[in-house]
Amino acid sequence: MGSPKVSSSKWERPRPRCRQSGGNQVSKSVVGEVGRNTYDLDPFNTEVAAAVDCLAELKIPIYTNYNVRSEFLELHRRIIIPECLADFLEDLGSELNPELVNKLTSMRTQMRKTTEDGRVYKLQDQQIKYFRSALAVYQKGDQDGWETFCQNYLHEKIERVWDTAVELLGLNFIDLRGDNDSAVLSGKPSWKGTTDLVGKFGIGTVDALILDLFFNSKFLFLLSSDRDMGYCVAAAKQPDRFVFLPDSLMNLW
Repeated sequence: MGSPKVSSSKWERPRPRCRQSGGNQVSKSVVGEVGRNTYDLDPFNTEVAAAVDCLAELKIPIYTNYNVRSEFLELHRRIIIPECLADFLEDLGSELNPELVNKLTSMRTQMRKTTEDGRVYKLQDQQIKYFRSALAVYQKGDQDGWETFCQNYLHEKIERVWDTAVELLGLNFIDLRGDNDSAVLSGKPSWKGTTDLVGKFGIGTVDALILDLFFNSKFLFLLSSDRDMGYCVAAAKQPDRFVFLPDSLMNLW
């Protein structure tokens, strides 16, 4: 039996949403893990936003890089996709098979409950792969259902989330492939330095990449809402390197 054919124009043009969606978790920067444009549901959002406001008032620039952007987008992908799937269910649930409708409805219920509890709902990668496979069996012209969903519901939101963060936070971008590194770097970030940090402290690779850049930069401090960053900066005992954490996070130390 072939793939289900979809002809409804609703697959092509979702109706406008009243709610603000996506772009709402913590974004990392070389001087900070900032959450200015973020979901208020993040427990440290208020404190981080206050710190960012203070930096802006003092005209202290905030810097970020490719590793930060990559982690930022991956986090937002896991937040925005379930929001878009909930919208998709509302628009097109009548055209989907009952099993998929039940899965989407269950996900939407969990998302609403998580939000009501003051937390951010994120899908795991395995869950995203399930919905991709389930929607891919539908066919709309030359695209399968997952491609159509991404084009009409996800693409615009995920595309603008980083640009929105840059604009709201006034981020400056460090391009290590450019010729202007000397303005912000005191050393040369390297894969060896990154793996050394992973080996010494057991932290994630992305965090290690950010820290290796920080330790080889001219920046004096890191603004973070990540306890691992605080631990590693303190344990590394680098001279003239400091980390600022939210007071509420320090109380959980």
